[in-house]
Amino acid sequence: KEIPHALIEAGAKFGTGGSVICQSCHRVHGAPEKRQLAVKNPNSELCGTCHADRYARNPAEAGRMGTHPVNIHPGKIKIPQSLLDKGGKLGEKGTVICQTCHEPHFAGAGPKLLVEPNPQSQLCQSCHVEQRKVANSKHNMTLVSNSDKNIRGQEVGQAGVCSACHLPHGGQGPKMWARAVKHGDDPVA
Repeated sequence: KEIPHALIEAGAKFGTGGSVICQSCHRVHGAPEKRQLAVKNPNSELCGTCHADRYARNPAEAGRMGTHPVNIHPGKIKIPQSLLDKGGKLGEKGTVICQTCHEPHFAGAGPKLLVEPNPQSQLCQSCHVEQRKVANSKHNMTLVSNSDKNIRGQEVGQAGVCSACHLPHGGQGPKMWARAVKHGDDPVA
């Protein structure tokens, strides 16, 4: 990945070969906020500097990018206190931000830096409570074809009930489809 010019201008430093180090996000002297971040980050702006392909500023942009929207009010979804207690955060106006699901410092094992593990889509379902019923319905792809794969090559049985059809990042279209969808096709089919 290319190092964003905006971070270099903000005083960020990177390790050998562009590797991320503490100073890639933090500035010891002259940082614009109390957490010594190189870029202000109340709404995950710092995250979006490197992860521009996943930093959708509104639902329409998220739909075009096939990624979970950030900087939006949850609407019908309630962010559970248990998720916030585990390190999830909301934006300055109670909005969903990158750190609602991701924890850059104290995340569990794995490359996704998730606030809590997501086996069988449990992190997804902590907020999307209404969709929990899919697990016990004919729409649960794990019951239909456990070895079928999504566009990331993950078997349905491994990806979980949500990731069989949706991907929070790298999906297709506004519903973040985890399946190849051709123009004119009915994505649900």
